[in-house]
Amino acid sequence: ESSAPAPSSYAPAPSSGPGVSFANIATSGYSNKSSFAEPENISRGGVASLTQYAKIPQGLWLGSEQRDSSVFHITDPMERFAEVAKNNPREDVLDLHFQSIKTFSVVLSTVLDEMLETCDVWVVTGSGHHVDNSSHQKRGGVLEEAVTSWLDSHGYVYARGRDRNGHGGAVLVKRQQQ
Repeated sequence: ESSAPAPSSYAPAPSSGPGVSFANIATSGYSNKSSFAEPENISRGGVASLTQYAKIPQGLWLGSEQRDSSVFHITDPMERFAEVAKNNPREDVLDLHFQSIKTFSVVLSTVLDEMLETCDVWVVTGSGHHVDNSSHQKRGGVLEEAVTSWLDSHGYVYARGRDRNGHGGAVLVKRQQQ
């Protein structure tokens, strides 16, 4: 599933060259030609469904200077989540930075349904594309894969997020109208 191609209208921006840096991208935001709109028909996750994509809003990302890596040492997943959440004023963001594949489900099962009562929710996992090779962290969005598997197994409707360069790192969980 994770290797499913993005929609044909998607064209990632170049990943190198003059003027292509995180700072320039973060400052300039999206252009309609380098990203794609959220799909209209988002289907339930699962093996039989096509992977759906949503454009990750530029304002979703917090710079590394806004994250306190010392929270990694907080053993309680909910306490760690609360510390990370202090730095993000958005009510539609559930930031799983500093969670692991062993702890993220505690956070999701505790707060996701309550958040979905009022709005769609961006579950931020980080893409892992910038992780240093010497780090204890794994590259390539391991947490995102675990989160989407959890969402599938619990019947949530979601779309995988993609930034203007085609990187993941967030999943848009759709609110279910009752």
